Amino acid sequence: GVWLCMKHEIRQLLEQGGGAIVNNASTAGLVGVEALSGYAASKHAVIGMTRTVALEYATRAIRVNAVCPGAISTPMLDGVINEQPEIEQLLIDYEPMRRLGKPEEVGEAAVWLCSDRASFVTGQALAVDAMQTEGIPAAAASLPPAGALRARLRPATGTGRAAADGGKRCSHRRRAGPASHDGL
Repeated sequence: GVWLCMKHEIRQLLEQGGGAIVNNASTAGLVGVEALSGYAASKHAVIGMTRTVALEYATRAIRVNAVCPGAISTPMLDGVINEQPEIEQLLIDYEPMRRLGKPEEVGEAAVWLCSDRASFVTGQALAVDAMQTEGIPAAAASLPPAGALRARLRPATGTGRAAADGGKRCSHRRRAGPASHDGL
């Protein structure tokens, strides 16, 4: 997962004298998400790790940030919409910009975070969500609560979890040892 990736990324970045890491979280890591507590908890953990490691390595020229996508038109979401077509309009109605995000928009945010233009940015969780985490549009007031929408998404995705690795999952769990500055 994220911890193991950062362990190896940091070793390389220390050897080369610094660099940037961008983790993939979710807007579910920025707010509470009714009916998806496990998913939200895992994304909160990604953001917590991102911020902690950013502090630990800031003096060694390593910047660590996270992107937090909202409703993005990905194969995973397309699968949900194919099974439950009415979900697409509900998602759009909850978005202040009245559309789903594009994967390229998340990619552009990640590229910026890796660039020298973001050289003074570290430890941040950058929402790429058309401001959805900041408020629900007035037009969405008559819609079902967001938690009810998310609960409807859960059965179509199997577990209610998404993965940045294209849907692949680990088939086993590993126990991590005690954390330390040298542990990553």
